[in-house]
Amino acid sequence: MKPLVAEYGALGIDQPEVPVLDVDQLARDYVAALDERLRSSGVRVVDPPLVDTLVEWAIHRRKPFKQSGAGLQDSLIWLTALNEASNADEVVLVTENTSDFGDDGDPPSLAPELGQDLIDRGVPAERVRLVATLESLVSAIVAPLGQVDARAVRILSDEELAGRLTSALEAGLLYTRMPQDDLELGAPLDEDPQVTGVVIEGVELISARQLERDQLLLELSVFASVTLEALLFKGDYYVLASDTPLRLTDPDFNDHYLEAESELTVRLVVEVATDAAVTRPELTLTQAALAEPNELADLRLQDSRGDAFLQAVAELSAGVAVSPYLPETHLDSNIENATLGTFASERAELEDAESLAGTFAIECTVLVHGRGDIDWTSTAPSGRDLEALGPYVEGGETGAGWINARTESEPIIVLVHAISDLDGWHELEVEAATLEASALRGRQGERGSDSSPDSSLEDAQETK
Repeated sequence: MKPLVAEYGALGIDQPEVPVLDVDQLARDYVAALDERLRSSGVRVVDPPLVDTLVEWAIHRRKPFKQSGAGLQDSLIWLTALNEASNADEVVLVTENTSDFGDDGDPPSLAPELGQDLIDRGVPAERVRLVATLESLVSAIVAPLGQVDARAVRILSDEELAGRLTSALEAGLLYTRMPQDDLELGAPLDEDPQVTGVVIEGVELISARQLERDQLLLELSVFASVTLEALLFKGDYYVLASDTPLRLTDPDFNDHYLEAESELTVRLVVEVATDAAVTRPELTLTQAALAEPNELADLRLQDSRGDAFLQAVAELSAGVAVSPYLPETHLDSNIENATLGTFASERAELEDAESLAGTFAIECTVLVHGRGDIDWTSTAPSGRDLEALGPYVEGGETGAGWINARTESEPIIVLVHAISDLDGWHELEVEAATLEASALRGRQGERGSDSSPDSSLEDAQETK
């Protein structure tokens, strides 16, 4: 810095101000920023381990300590890995310093004394894997995990493979015993009920892992509608609650038991061992519980049944009152009548769902979003309204006239009640229609209007 200052002086230039850097504060800021970046990325920063154990390691010059006594940093790293291995399925130690932690093989192996550390803690020696570079980590561990997930997703997304999987699930679940604990049958059974009918309605991937060779183990969440057959002690049946899902099929199966069945929608956890082509999958049912009706109704809105539902709503909505309605054109007068001329359904949003006991049916309330043409009337328009909407004025030759207008492609929400079952959507009833809340609020704000939507739709939109 001094030579630089001298050169400035020789040139007759004022010495520049040199900022004073607080190096310690810069270091603290860097550590804080790095810590925040790691944590925001899901990285868990562990606390330094207790060093009592390291004293004995240093005295005996055992790995990771060198014969010279150096190696404190490496020993702290190993002790951290050792502590983590006690509570993890696998720990990967990435280091180019394989000679202090293991050997120079390709891939490197953990040093025997380090493996013994794991065994002494009751942990398998292979739980810690030694990897020399980040590239090796990606190719040996990260990439195969991605491949497994990609293969699992392909099975569920490919139409042919998903069809094979669905058929395998239905065949594998048929005539199995379904755990009764979470089925809410209303009475304990001496034996779990038997599946006598099953329709798979949806499959979601929970996890996937590689087995030997090309085999995958998929853990799946399976939505299914099942018919269950059960034997129930006669004394238990006659004290069942009235809303039991069990339906009597044989009141005199034998002296002590009667036969009953139930139709339930369930959510299952199923493990499937399969190859990528789903040729000979093997199933294990691990959990069974009643499905939440809203989950199943959402599934039925997303498949071909949902497409048919949207089409039916579009057809039924013609002529439904839109209340209240405010056109984009500012009016002084009130609109007495506004109805949907046409309605193009775009998407369905489940508002509420309730299972009908003992059946596959679900009673639903659905908000259908779309675009509609609205026919509206104002029978007492102001002079300014008549002037602004001249093409729509009728009866002007006999008096003040009235306005019959159509506004195209308005954002509309339609409130629909319907029943959903395996075959589709039935008993659709369009209860009300209104402008999308954002459009209505904007127009009310512009005009200072105190109009509010139909309460049934207003409540529904405000909860979203």
